Amino acid sequence: MGALGAHKFGEAKKSRNMLAVFIGTGIGGGIIIDGKIYRGSNYSAGEIGHVIVDKNGPVCGCGNKGCFETFASRSAIAKNIVAELKTKKKSILKKIISPNKPIKSRMLAAAVKSNDRLVIKHISNACDTIGLVLANSANLMNFDMIVLGGGLIEALDYFMLPKIKESFKKYAFKDASKNLKIIANNLGDDVALYGGIALAEEFLKIKI
Repeated sequence: MGALGAHKFGEAKKSRNMLAVFIGTGIGGGIIIDGKIYRGSNYSAGEIGHVIVDKNGPVCGCGNKGCFETFASRSAIAKNIVAELKTKKKSILKKIISPNKPIKSRMLAAAVKSNDRLVIKHISNACDTIGLVLANSANLMNFDMIVLGGGLIEALDYFMLPKIKESFKKYAFKDASKNLKIIANNLGDDVALYGGIALAEEFLKIKI
């Protein structure tokens, strides 16, 4: 839905071959090929959050080890930060987080704005992993655009996008990344709602 919304109503309107990646509690995605949503043989295309980054990595909710979202989702970043806080590392998050309550994207954004070294380190590590996975995706599919969204990007696009682009450039095959644009979703949380409109138009053969 998010990929459809971004493609039909967002800044990705002119894209023909696009990858959308939404980074929040987990990581989800969608693929547009030749202007149409690509669903795959079993309607499971776009599960970029479960691309394996490290076969010996953390156990994912899907049961595999080392999935992309175990390294770069908000949940993964928060988990790594909490683990370091237990070793008495300093962070302003110590003052604002509560036991058994998740660290929200806005909290991470506040920490970054306060130049919190611990939070910046873990978000920067996530950006490097995001850039790596996006580069591998571009090398395989030769997209013309990658749209990034989700709560984490919405809160920290100004900080994360430059780092993601730097990482992407480091890992991407030159010809596959030529003229490719990496942008932030400009429709916010409503992007999936817009995707629902696009889906209705597709299946009902109407213009809403």
